[in-house]
Amino acid sequence: MTYHIKMQGLVGDDAIMRLARGWRWEGRPVKPTTIDRLAKTERNTWIEMVVPETRPRALKAAGEAPVLGLYGFGAAAHLIAQVALAQGRTVFAFTRQGDDQAQAHARALGCDWAGSSEEPPPWPLDAAILFAPVGSLVPRALARVRKGGRVVCAGTAECARVCRCFQLSATPMRAKALCSTP
Repeated sequence: MTYHIKMQGLVGDDAIMRLARGWRWEGRPVKPTTIDRLAKTERNTWIEMVVPETRPRALKAAGEAPVLGLYGFGAAAHLIAQVALAQGRTVFAFTRQGDDQAQAHARALGCDWAGSSEEPPPWPLDAAILFAPVGSLVPRALARVRKGGRVVCAGTAECARVCRCFQLSATPMRAKALCSTP
C-alpha cells in the first residue's frame, strides 16, 4: 500500500534511514519497499512510503479459492503469489501485453501460468485479485471467474470505483474493493 505521510519538522536522512530499516506493528515486522521525500517546508515534511501488506487482506478477501488469478504482476502480486503457492493454490499471473519479463518472473516464482491480461487463462478462476490500476480489467476478470467466484480490487481507486459499480449490478459474481485512497 502507498501512504502519503505529513511529518512535523524537517525529516533528515537519518530519520528516513531508520524508517527504511523497518519496525514492528502488532507484533509483525514492517519494512517499506520505498520511501521518498515528496516536499518539505520549514514546519513539515511530506513523504511517500510503499509498504507491503503485513496481512494479505487481498488474499483473505479472495477466500479459499483454489485457482487464483493475479492481475498486475508487480511487487504486491509477487508477494501474494508466493503466499498463495505456499498454501497449495494454483496461481495464474496476468500482465500487460508483451511484458515478457514480468511473465518470466511469475513463472520463476512458481506460477502455474503467466500471460497477458488479454489472453484467457487455461481454465476458469475461482477468484481474481486486481493490483493493476486499470478499471477495464474488472469486467475482464469477472468474465474469467467461475460463477460464484470473487473479484477483489486491491489498492487502486479507479479499479475500486469500477468494482463498486459491479457490486451494485445484478452480476452473480462477488466483487470487493480494498483501497486506501478515495
